[in-house]
Amino acid sequence: MESRRLNQVLAAREWQHSGAGGCESNAGVRPCRGRPRTAWEGRAPSAVRDLQRAYKRDYMRRWHRDPRHLAKEMEARKRWYFARKCREALAPVESRRQETRPARCGLCHARPPVCEVERLRIDEAALGGYVTIRVPYCGVC
Repeated sequence: MESRRLNQVLAAREWQHSGAGGCESNAGVRPCRGRPRTAWEGRAPSAVRDLQRAYKRDYMRRWHRDPRHLAKEMEARKRWYFARKCREALAPVESRRQETRPARCGLCHARPPVCEVERLRIDEAALGGYVTIRVPYCGVC
């Protein structure tokens, strides 16, 4: 359907003069009586592709400017965000923790850990100014 509309738009712009009716005398007031060209006639495939892209880009820009479509898109986005938020909240804890890399030592980051050690982290909101955290440790560094 879109290619048919593209043909109509381009045909309205580019009339092929057949000699009957006289384009020059009309000075663009009325279209020629010649046969209209289609968008694809006599064009290279890359030029046709460029015309299609330009038409689709303009169409989507007009579509997105329409306040009705904008409101519909915002409603759909809110629905998707809410559904994803619910899905993530109901997922088991193990699936939320996606460890893509194998665990490494928290100090040297070179070897795999063999145990966990306690370290102090500065935290002004905590009582005494420090918080105990557990860090993976390789036992070498």
